[in-house]
Amino acid sequence: MRGAFEALGVTRVETSIASGNVVFEPRARDLAALARKVEAQLNGSFGFEIHTLIRTAEALRRVAVQAKARLLEFRNHVETPCSGHWPSTLATGRLREG
Repeated sequence: MRGAFEALGVTRVETSIASGNVVFEPRARDLAALARKVEAQLNGSFGFEIHTLIRTAEALRRVAVQAKARLLEFRNHVETPCSGHWPSTLATGRLREG
C-alpha cells in the first residue's frame, strides 16, 4: 500500500496494518482529483476496484472532536445499572443518533 502511494509522489506516507488507512502529505490541493488518481493507482496495483475517501487533517480533527463530544454526552445520559447488566439497547440507541 505504501508503495502505491509513494508512486503518486505523495510524501510522509504512513499506513495502519490491515486497516486500509493511509496518512500522507499530498502536493496537490485538489482532493477530488487526488482521490481519482489514488483510486486508479490502487486499482492498477491490486487488480480490483478500491474506492477512496480523502480527508484533510483538519476534517479528521473535527470528526474526532465531535465524536468525543457525543461520547461525553452519551456517558452523561447513561447511568450504571444497579442490577449489574449494561443497558445495551439504550447505549446502542444513543450511539446511533444524529
